[in-house]
Amino acid sequence: MKLLLISNMYPSCSSPSFGVFVDNIYKQILNEGFCIDKVVIDNNKGSVIKKTFIYVLFFLKIVLFFPFYNVLYIHFVSHSMIPFVLLSYIGIKPRIVSHVHGGDVKLLDGFSRNQFKIKRKIVQRALSISEKIVVPSYSYSKYVQQEYGVSADKILVYPSGGVDLDKFKLLPIEREQKLLGYAGRLIKSKNVDIIIRALVDLPDFHLEVVGDGNQKNALIELTKKLGVEKQVKFLPPMSQSELVLWYNKINTLIYPSDSESLGLVPIEAMACGAQVVLSDIPAFTELVDLSFNVCIVKEKKPEPYSKAILEKMDIEIQDRKRIIEHNLDIIRKNYSSSVTLKSLKNVLF
Repeated sequence: MKLLLISNMYPSCSSPSFGVFVDNIYKQILNEGFCIDKVVIDNNKGSVIKKTFIYVLFFLKIVLFFPFYNVLYIHFVSHSMIPFVLLSYIGIKPRIVSHVHGGDVKLLDGFSRNQFKIKRKIVQRALSISEKIVVPSYSYSKYVQQEYGVSADKILVYPSGGVDLDKFKLLPIEREQKLLGYAGRLIKSKNVDIIIRALVDLPDFHLEVVGDGNQKNALIELTKKLGVEKQVKFLPPMSQSELVLWYNKINTLIYPSDSESLGLVPIEAMACGAQVVLSDIPAFTELVDLSFNVCIVKEKKPEPYSKAILEKMDIEIQDRKRIIEHNLDIIRKNYSSSVTLKSLKNVLF
């Protein structure tokens, strides 16, 4: 059995966080001794002409290589599935397991509605020709069923590679008690501006923002406008080994996002002992349903976030140790990569 992984997002030395969960899945399958190759895009930077050339080459490689494989495991269906959507109209339908991740199937704030209408048609066809569809969470399973008319028996809930607990763990380093953190894309739907605005009421706190995106310059300007620029440090995207150290350094991870398909970053942070303050969205309330000790903020306003951050600071050391162990136990049972991979293998092989 030969498997070809296809993805238009994959990490590289210059972009270590670009689709890193796809790389995690690839390595997990490879380490299990299965025959797996990949056709991927590992660089999303450059001019429109450069990006167009990258995609043309990507699609050509897909068309040339796919006939030599038994199963195609395709990530980010709105882009990576385009060749197979076209081929399906002339009767060519290989065995496909598609894996949706978020913005490929859902319109996020800050993105064009007209472009999404085209994307939606591609996704609708892509999902219909897929033998199985992998989604990151139960909330996203419901979304795909409702929005695209996919039957539940066609869907596998698999948390995007899960958490490698040999890597993401507590380290014997000192945690900075008044250091807040955010790690992820700097786009409008992530609402990083809310964290920055909350700092106005938290003059003794500092924030580290890890990541890149089209909102970065606007966020830097916002720190200056609010007079909190000395409290905020912007850091480039980090590799997973760097993130482990960072999660162990920060006190609280803040994630006021409008939408997440899973929210792997908060789960990784909890595995490293950080507290988390999250927005009230289905992917995060799913964590509450699993009995995680997390703080959910219902309003997307700075004041409730600053209040939640201060409440987290009041937790006694012994109580915090119990919370960390409690959350770790849930991660071991539900999100450990060694546990979650079994279900994916049953679908792929």
